Amino acid sequence: MTEMEISASFLLLSNILQFVPALIGALINSYLFYKFFKKGVRSGFYKLCLLKTIPNFLVCAGFLFWAVPLGFLQIRSERIPRIMNVLVAQVCGSFSYVLGPLLLTSMALNRFVALYFPVFKSSNSKLPVTSIWITVCIITAACYAVAGLPEDCGYMFLPEEMLWISEEGKCSEIEYDILLYFVFVAGISNTDAKLRRRTYIKRLSQCFIQDSLHSIDSINTTYTYKLDESSLWFQFICFSLSFVVMHMLDGFVMFFFHTAVQPMWLRKQSSVKIMVSAARIT
Repeated sequence: MTEMEISASFLLLSNILQFVPALIGALINSYLFYKFFKKGVRSGFYKLCLLKTIPNFLVCAGFLFWAVPLGFLQIRSERIPRIMNVLVAQVCGSFSYVLGPLLLTSMALNRFVALYFPVFKSSNSKLPVTSIWITVCIITAACYAVAGLPEDCGYMFLPEEMLWISEEGKCSEIEYDILLYFVFVAGISNTDAKLRRRTYIKRLSQCFIQDSLHSIDSINTTYTYKLDESSLWFQFICFSLSFVVMHMLDGFVMFFFHTAVQPMWLRKQSSVKIMVSAARIT
């Protein structure tokens, strides 16, 4: 095969591989947001789950309306205004990527307080702790995204290589280190909550799985890609495909753990399976 044929096949397959999970992820997270919002806020944890669908949707939308069109058209990065490329990437990438782990940390703290300080939570029910923390998370993520707008600080998409990567510069290196710390803190908080007690295992398991997805993606973009830096396909998998697939799966995790937002036919099937299992046990 010639270089032109290889490029054409890579272009077609890489765009399809981005488009499919991006479309599914956008649909599942839009559905979850609608169902969570329609049912109303039942608890702080429920509100955090609703908010978690937003960064997931933004990432998937970034692929659908930015990465995939630019990839198909093969508009080279130097022809795209830097501020536009960086702005889209900072909103869909940096803002969403930071907001996700912060919300996961909030979920873990919410479960921790419910487990160990139920009296405190009850006596302070009038204080909108969850809403305050959500505001702090959004402001922090927004500040992180704005910090990447200056030259050599940002995050952008390269259509010619189908990669989401940081610009080369000391500023972008510092930003990336901060991002890793956000994911690491989320992992510590969720693991700690899971190991301390088995009560609320369902919600803690949800937090743990969601954080594991973010951790895997961070490992891919920090270490795994170095295993074969000469392979464009391998770099694409580590930097782009991993990015969109993890946020799609994040939506499915919430869909799986929250039966109240599942379609009625699926809930009926789950109920039948539970009844059959119970009958076998008795």
